[in-house]
Amino acid sequence: MFKRLLQIFIITFILSIPAVVMAAPDEMSTDDKGNATDLIILNNAVDEEITTFEENYILSGSGQEGVAVTLYVYNSESDKYQKVFITEEDIKKPVEWEIGASGLFAQQVDLKKGKNAFALRAELDEETYQVIKIDIKRQNKDFITKIKDLKIGIGNVLDTLMK
Repeated sequence: MFKRLLQIFIITFILSIPAVVMAAPDEMSTDDKGNATDLIILNNAVDEEITTFEENYILSGSGQEGVAVTLYVYNSESDKYQKVFITEEDIKKPVEWEIGASGLFAQQVDLKKGKNAFALRAELDEETYQVIKIDIKRQNKDFITKIKDLKIGIGNVLDTLMK
């Protein structure tokens, strides 16, 4: 009986190792770039800050089938990127997904007002990973309202020029 229990324990332990080893870290350094460059490609602009007035934004792209992607957000207090978690059915889960056969992915992110810095960590295996960082600035909608309310009359401009 003891041998049987020991065998079950060993098999369970061996089967649980890959899930633990492949897990992305909870925090990531701001200078971490990974050791690969071809696991995923973002459709969004990476080298420049994106500006929007919306409360959320879609990160989309393509990648190799089977690549695991994890979403991180920058924390200015710790000066590190931290995993983004969501709560589903009272369970806190990291925002991560595996790229399927189509090779496409899309993930909606919520934006706070001001600068939002995100990082995507793509892992092919426990040794090969890529990090892509993206900055999104959410403008205040009051700014757009002020521009819409700005009225310049041609008559006023002509009167000013004639004086």
